[in-house]
Amino acid sequence: MKTVVVSQRFQVTIPKRAREKLNITPGEKIGVIEKDGIIHLISIIDTSKPLRGNIF
Repeated sequence: MKTVVVSQRFQVTIPKRAREKLNITPGEKIGVIEKDGIIHLISIIDTSKPLRGNIF
């Protein structure tokens, strides 16, 4: 488990290893869910962007 620090503006940095593994890019939207005292960050899929690869 990585530890991050909350800035004075209540911002956190997603660790590089997690960003690379999940292919998170600048400007990408991330959902925030709190449940039972735990904060979950959920990657939001942008349906306006075409999917990579061939479907057929």
